[in-house]
Amino acid sequence: MSQTPAGTLPWQQTIRRQMAEAIAVGRFGQAVLFTATPGVGVDRLVNDVCMALLCRQPESVGYACGACAGCRLYAAGTHPDLTTLVPAEVGGEIKVDQVRAFANTLRLTPQYPMGRLGWIAPLERLNRSAANSALKIIEEPPVGSIIVAVSERPSAIPPTIVSRFTVWRLAPPTSEAGRDWLDQQGLASAAVDRDSLRAPLAVAERADTDSTAWLERWDADLARLLSGRASVSGVAERASDAAPAFWLDWLARRVNAILEHRLGVTDGVDLPPRLAALTETGALADWQALAERVAETGRFRYSNADWQLVMESVLLRIEAMGRQSNR
Repeated sequence: MSQTPAGTLPWQQTIRRQMAEAIAVGRFGQAVLFTATPGVGVDRLVNDVCMALLCRQPESVGYACGACAGCRLYAAGTHPDLTTLVPAEVGGEIKVDQVRAFANTLRLTPQYPMGRLGWIAPLERLNRSAANSALKIIEEPPVGSIIVAVSERPSAIPPTIVSRFTVWRLAPPTSEAGRDWLDQQGLASAAVDRDSLRAPLAVAERADTDSTAWLERWDADLARLLSGRASVSGVAERASDAAPAFWLDWLARRVNAILEHRLGVTDGVDLPPRLAALTETGALADWQALAERVAETGRFRYSNADWQLVMESVLLRIEAMGRQSNR
């Protein structure tokens, strides 16, 4: 079997080999946290590793054969020794009752000799009570079991939880590696900006939607807002039908690109012409503050806050810059 399975993304191959070596010498750990920024493919890497941990006939230690009963059951999502701990609703929290059920299941006798495997994702969605309840099972997993956890927002995880894990941090690909991978998937990468190329799976996901129409609409709205020709409520309303993560990703890229222009960095920075003409709108300090605000806004996606109001609070800052510049 190849040392870099077909499911391993090109920029994951080095760290994947390191994980296989850790499994081979018994140093993988019983509680392991995988982290990466969105769009890098951390779930794909963890899937590959988990299948390897449950494989009954590995051709090479640390890599799944893909054909045994364990691999087939894992691929079908029916492996009896795999226990998951995920939010009951998309974007929701993981609650204390779920943690207790997860811990009880993990303590059951495994049906196969590889032992039980628990998967927690995303780890930062444990609410406070759930996090307190999870500490013991994470700190002392049952003998022969392994807990893996995934997070794309590790800064949101309480330090007391993180300290119980062996942490593997997956670096994003270079822009060149991201472009190469997108091209290999048959996805046009020429118009993708440098930052997005470092999150190629997010680009691929957007390609499955009518993203071009969304982006053109939002670019036009942002230009009108900076020119003082649009209302905040109208812009927020037109953006509300899209996934919050999609809109936030677009806004972060646009704000950061404009900020780079203001700082004199233009090489490799892509902006639509209508926005490139407005890069001098507002003060540099205002753009820096806006970039920080957009970065902070991500945490509200998982709260009970009214998302439309969250969007409007960010857009009001942009509107204020536009009005000040157009006086």
